[in-house]
Amino acid sequence: MAVRLYTQRVSAVAFGTILLAASLLKLWSDGRYSVPLHRSWLDIPAISETVTSVEALLGLALVAGLWREAAWYAAISAFSLFAIITAVEAAKGKDSCGCFGAVQVRPIYTTCLDIAAVAALLLTGRPSRRSRG
Repeated sequence: MAVRLYTQRVSAVAFGTILLAASLLKLWSDGRYSVPLHRSWLDIPAISETVTSVEALLGLALVAGLWREAAWYAAISAFSLFAIITAVEAAKGKDSCGCFGAVQVRPIYTTCLDIAAVAALLLTGRPSRRSRG
């Protein structure tokens, strides 16, 4: 039981840190994705800024251990959605998805990271409402 709680916390902190880093890098790039997604709904400033803010809040919740069960479900949903978006960008042959602001990362690498996050979160299991630590 202690090992499971430990792996849940490690994965939550690791992926929460990635979300925080991605959102901060985008915010330092004026809150927008650095690479225009060409007529994508993420090119609309209000939407991209909202996605960036939600990404930061989810990252903070994961790192701080707040609302663990809800944050776990939200993280799986977010990383699944990110995997789909970045896979589409990779299929289009984009050089960067803009997921990390001005830092250029190939979409296929981000897709792999997103899929790994979903897999790790599923493998470590849903935190119980009573879990601590």
